Amino acid sequence: MADGVTFNVDQALAKLGELVQQHGPQAVDLAAQVVQADAYGHFIRGGAFLLLAIVVLTAAIIGTRWALRNDDEDGAVFFIGVGFFHLPLWLAAAWPFLNIWNWIATTNPKLALAHQVLSKVAGL
Repeated sequence: MADGVTFNVDQALAKLGELVQQHGPQAVDLAAQVVQADAYGHFIRGGAFLLLAIVVLTAAIIGTRWALRNDDEDGAVFFIGVGFFHLPLWLAAAWPFLNIWNWIATTNPKLALAHQVLSKVAGL
């Protein structure tokens, strides 16, 4: 009985080896394209946060000017608070553009894929 199980495992491993040799390069190319698309997605998210930060900052500036012109101190404090709220948006907008692996993934996705695989294997 153990010989039959060993034989089936050996056959399965041989078949798996054939499949990897046959479809391996296509799988690597597909994974590299996924890594590249993911990097573009990070840039798009960063751009969206950038636009949101600009809108919030513009609203805070306009609102503060309006409140100060109308002698509304509470309104001015509110809009200044909104202005401080936009600071984390700038950080969220800048992070994808400061991450070197996003830039590498757009220009050399196979290198970024290798980095991801080695990071997972090494547990980093």
